[in-house]
Amino acid sequence: LSDYAVTAPLSGTVLGRYAAVGDLAGEQPLFEIADLSQLWVDLHLFGTDAQHITQGLPVEVTRLGDGVTARTSLDRVLPGTATAMVKALADEGSRGPLLGGSILVAAGLIFGAGSLAEWALQTGILAGRGGAAHLYVWGATGVLFTIALITLIRRGKGRPGSMSPSNRAFANAWMGVGLAIFAMSIALTTLIYKTGSDLPAAVFPSLIFALYGSGWAVSAAMSGQKWLWWPAIGGWVAAPILAWFVGDPAMWLVYAAGLVLLALVPGAILMRQEPSDVV
Repeated sequence: LSDYAVTAPLSGTVLGRYAAVGDLAGEQPLFEIADLSQLWVDLHLFGTDAQHITQGLPVEVTRLGDGVTARTSLDRVLPGTATAMVKALADEGSRGPLLGGSILVAAGLIFGAGSLAEWALQTGILAGRGGAAHLYVWGATGVLFTIALITLIRRGKGRPGSMSPSNRAFANAWMGVGLAIFAMSIALTTLIYKTGSDLPAAVFPSLIFALYGSGWAVSAAMSGQKWLWWPAIGGWVAAPILAWFVGDPAMWLVYAAGLVLLALVPGAILMRQEPSDVV
């Protein structure tokens, strides 16, 4: 006997399983899979109330199992004899799990490790030759995160719910944060070259945490997940705290701890909230 790969024709969520390991495969379906990124919701009401319902009326749909909500508008009203059916298109995931927590976990781990290495260099625990050692540390950190970022983005493409409003806002918010950090790194490098001062590099981590706060704030506002305001506030509070340690090697320990609290931990929580039956 040989093993054969059975490939689903689409990405989606498993709704039903009709075969077990060792069963003989025939004409019967093995799995039922559906894309739940967009759902039609059929609502029924008494015919006497139909006169108060018009197309385009705002609707909020709440899922009974976990209280996840989706805001949409009525697409059409189909009159009947005793009842009238209202059809509305709801975006599954507009208030559901956010995808992409793995990228934040990778950022927390990789840049946190880079921060610890920088602290070790500045305290003499790790031997290094002048400024070249610092360039090696952060160059390697940047390359590792770029590889992880590309890999994780490719894995996440086409996942159910990835095109929901909240996930699009989440992805765009953090893409903006990443581009802003990249632009600032070039600007500060130019400033260091022109002034000969290392102070701009020391201020950079504070600017990063301020941007993290903005990224989490947008994510909280668009997803409706109120707990995300905590890392947002944490990023804004951490920025001036980190600036207080400028000139002290301990700043890099504080920075590493902040990356764990503001990137790794929230990212891990988001990963736990992601559906496990996505194929």
